[in-house]
Order: sequence, then C-alpha cells, then structure tokens
Amino acid sequence: AFESDMSNTNLMNSDISNSDFTESDFSSTNLFSSIAKETILTNVEMTKSNLSYVDFSYSDLSNSNLRNSYMAGTKLIGTNLSGTDLGLSDLQFADLTGAVFDGKTVWIGIQWYYTICPDGTNSGESRDCF
Repeated sequence: AFESDMSNTNLMNSDISNSDFTESDFSSTNLFSSIAKETILTNVEMTKSNLSYVDFSYSDLSNSNLRNSYMAGTKLIGTNLSGTDLGLSDLQFADLTGAVFDGKTVWIGIQWYYTICPDGTNSGESRDCF
C-alpha cells in the first residue's frame, strides 16, 4: 500500500492513472480535469476537494470519504463506490454508469442535475438517482 499526504495540493490536469494511493490524504486538493482511470483510491480522504471533470473510470474508491466535494462532470463509470461517503457532494452532470455501490455508500444531500445514474438513466432537473 502507498500512503501519501496530497492534501491542499494543486494537481489540476494531472494523470495519476493506474496508481495506488491506498489510505492517502487528498483533502482540499484540486484535481480538476485530471485523469485517474483504473486507480486504487481505497480508504482515501478527499473531503472538500475539487474533483470536477476528473475521469475516475474503473477506479476503486471504496471506503473513501469524498464528503462535500465538487464533482460536476466527473466520470465515475464502472467505479467501485462501496462504502464511500459522497454526502453533500455536487454530482451535477456526472456520469455514474455502472458504478458499484452498497448499503454503506452515503448519498445524503447530493446535488443531482442531469446526472447519469448507475443504471444509465438520467436524473434530469428534478430527481435523484435513487
């Protein structure tokens, strides 16, 4: 496992694909428009981070804390979100097609707006994915 303190870091437009950041701290980090495909981000702290337009496709974000993060336009296609706290995050225009989640995944207080839901439907203007 790889542990890093990346908190309060500007990683905008970075490519961290195929990396292992298990148990790392990315809180208050700017990852805007970065690529993180097939990346291991289990048990990671990402609260209050700018994760908008990040491509997390097929990554493992299980048991991570993404609470109160800005994730507009983020790709979470096929991403493992089991046990992940997404509470109070902004998921407007995000794509969660095929995302994996469980009963421990926190969806409370999320901003949904034209979000593609895990089942492929679109939340539109007035509903959520669940």
